[in-house]
Amino acid sequence: MVEVTTTFIAKGCEKRPNILCWSHRINIIAFSSRNDICLAFPKTDFCGTFADIPLNSLGSWCWCRSSTNHQLNEPVIGHIFGLDGKLGAKITNTASEHSGVVVSLKFSSSYKYLNYGKDNLDYLISGCNKGKIVLWTIHKNSDIRRCTIHPLVIWESGPSSVVDCALFNYSRENGFLSSIMVYSLTNNSLNITWAYIRNCELANSCTSDDQKQSLKSFPDFILLAASLTDCSVELFTGFISEKTFQLALKIVGHTDWVTTMDIKVVENNCALLVTAGIDKSIRIWNISLSSKDSIKPNGNIHVSNQKSTYETRIVTNEKNDQRNGQMILKVQIEAILRGHECMIHSIAWHPIKNQLLSVSEDKCLVIWEPVEVGNKNNSDLLDSGIWLEKVRAGEVGGQDSNYWGGCFSPDGKVIIVYTYFGGLQMWRVHVLLKENEENVHLVQESCFGGHSDEVSDLSWDPSGNYLLSCSSDQTTRCFAPYPAQAIFIEIARPQVHGYDLNCITSISASCFISGADEKILRVFRAPITFAQSIINLCGYNFDEAFGSQANLAGQGASQPALGLSNKQIEESGSNSMPDFGIESKVNAIISKPTELHGAPTESFLMQNTLWPEIHKFYGHCFEVFAVTSNHAGTLIASASKASRLEHAAIILWDTKEWKPVTTLYSHHLTVAQLAFSPNDNLLLSVSRDRTFTVFICNDKDSCSWKAISNTSKVHSRIVWSCSWSNDNRYFATGSRDQKLILWTLTEYLSIKLVVEYKCSSAVTAIDFCPINLERGHILAAGFESGEIEILEWNKIHQKFVKLKSLNQYEAHSKTVRRLRFRPHAGLWNPNEKSDDLCYELASASDDNAVKVHQVLIK
Repeated sequence: MVEVTTTFIAKGCEKRPNILCWSHRINIIAFSSRNDICLAFPKTDFCGTFADIPLNSLGSWCWCRSSTNHQLNEPVIGHIFGLDGKLGAKITNTASEHSGVVVSLKFSSSYKYLNYGKDNLDYLISGCNKGKIVLWTIHKNSDIRRCTIHPLVIWESGPSSVVDCALFNYSRENGFLSSIMVYSLTNNSLNITWAYIRNCELANSCTSDDQKQSLKSFPDFILLAASLTDCSVELFTGFISEKTFQLALKIVGHTDWVTTMDIKVVENNCALLVTAGIDKSIRIWNISLSSKDSIKPNGNIHVSNQKSTYETRIVTNEKNDQRNGQMILKVQIEAILRGHECMIHSIAWHPIKNQLLSVSEDKCLVIWEPVEVGNKNNSDLLDSGIWLEKVRAGEVGGQDSNYWGGCFSPDGKVIIVYTYFGGLQMWRVHVLLKENEENVHLVQESCFGGHSDEVSDLSWDPSGNYLLSCSSDQTTRCFAPYPAQAIFIEIARPQVHGYDLNCITSISASCFISGADEKILRVFRAPITFAQSIINLCGYNFDEAFGSQANLAGQGASQPALGLSNKQIEESGSNSMPDFGIESKVNAIISKPTELHGAPTESFLMQNTLWPEIHKFYGHCFEVFAVTSNHAGTLIASASKASRLEHAAIILWDTKEWKPVTTLYSHHLTVAQLAFSPNDNLLLSVSRDRTFTVFICNDKDSCSWKAISNTSKVHSRIVWSCSWSNDNRYFATGSRDQKLILWTLTEYLSIKLVVEYKCSSAVTAIDFCPINLERGHILAAGFESGEIEILEWNKIHQKFVKLKSLNQYEAHSKTVRRLRFRPHAGLWNPNEKSDDLCYELASASDDNAVKVHQVLIK
């Protein structure tokens, strides 16, 4: 028996707009990464009591309803976290029902007096580029740092991609939650679906009596705004009782596409719609609903005080409806804001104040606020109609890039944005009162995150203190525990490369080697600032973790603008840089390595945590694909992509002299993975040519190796992965033919097949748990489907027994590329109680995720 708990998830945001939102009801952040929906908890000190605002949407769909019997400015108070404010932000869940990349994601909008946030419940809608739309229910458990996500409704709209989607909940009576879902497709269609939800399950329909009862206390009129490719915005009106929408108005003003909009109710029958897009401008529209005797023709446009005004009569389909023709929808331009130098990706209203957040491709986020005029002493203030920047923040130079989107927290005190590289940033809003004036500034704080592309490999350092991963996003990242906030964080980004990274391995606690889509292997050594930072944050002992400072390299590293090599910096926190040449100095990334005493921000990670590159290995003819080191850290084995015997050679490198030792030939195609046995006397390789080879060392100097076995009769497809048992007696191979095969090495150095285990999917990653049990061995297997299984090789019954299976929600939604058990027993977090039968299993996948699973063996 084993128990498996996911303790850490690292994923970056998808690099497109409209895929980040923050629930104002249950205070959970949602974003998409590839096909996945990711849920995250913010820092506990961001929360407390907050106002539940009825309208919250991002993107090019907005909902608004008139209200005649409810005060919208009365906040609903909800307690979120009853903690001491010391728990950090972290990703807690991933879920996938999409076959394509998620392109739109939003929490539901609704009246706040529905207030189903008291049930710790909210609803989310998502759409992908394969035309699938999913309605999710998200329930925050009594455990305040966990939640569950469940797909409620799934629509298949065909081959067309979803452009945007939105969800609106309009009533909750007699156990039914009535909702409207809308989505647009690339085939120029607008689709609206009405649904009824009961007990978090989809009901086929709602009876007429239930429907009539649910509408008694709710206004019947609803408004939908949609942006078009002709640079206009169309307003659709409808009546819930009729379940229909009709085009009411078409408003123009923007000179290019409107890519984002948001709306909020400011008083009864009045709302503010804000639109922005490619033309760099922001337009605020005043929308009002009234009943007057003077009815103007539909779509009539007139100009008053140099402001464009649109009016239309609202017509119902009911002949005996007393409202027919007596409701007038009026839209007037309120303000035009200009302040960004590039297109605007995201716009959002403050949940409480009359403020506006804009996020742009010019690397800036801006909070706008209207200028108030009048007597401040008498509090007799009125909006002047002029909007100015309250505060502007962002990044300048370096590797920082444009922002894709952002939104406010439920209390409006925190802003979360995400960048072109998939990184997430949190900005805390600080308000200082000086001479009765508000001075606002934004301070960036640490946030969760991870890789923004496929994760190809990972490796624990030999002491198990930190975890390294590399990805096709061309970065290497280092993760470590942060006991002060009971989370795990990205503590450094040692390598930012110009090629996709394929493989990585730790040589020692202060050194690793990586291979990318180039012919070179690069060796990196930890700087002093990293060692000091990990000691400060994780509580490790310096001597036990790194030995002496002689094993470290300088204070940090910097990289020229057009270079790939990290150059060592000797002085910490200084502006001094290596000599890159005059032209390169101008555009170089200025790095200021600093000892950390708290979790780093995204901007700090991108620029100030590089490791110096100390060596390069040349010898492969094509892109490096696999690398590993022996357990003593004295020998490295590497291989590259190949289609011929001479190119599929395995090169062994000495880490003392940093030179090649010997070259091994056996395979005819790309070597997919390499693994040294625990005693370092054997080297196992598996290949695309469907074979594996075992090499043995003939001398103590590790200079003479020979192949003792090679087989090509068992696996029928590429062999992706291999691993040795802790006692050096067994090894396993996993293949695309769905076979997991256990082998043993006899005393005569011959290979014997022990057992063949047929899996339900192609085996892409395997790893033995470093523990010797009397009953057998524990093995983890990852599959092309994204699932992970924990297996036990039972010596008595001579077969594999499945102990635990992790589905795509618990494991991954796409192919698992690497599994690595932490080399030592016990928990990764040094402040938690350890168990000798507890191991941490790290997994990397094509879904951009790095996950760590706690495996408790019983």
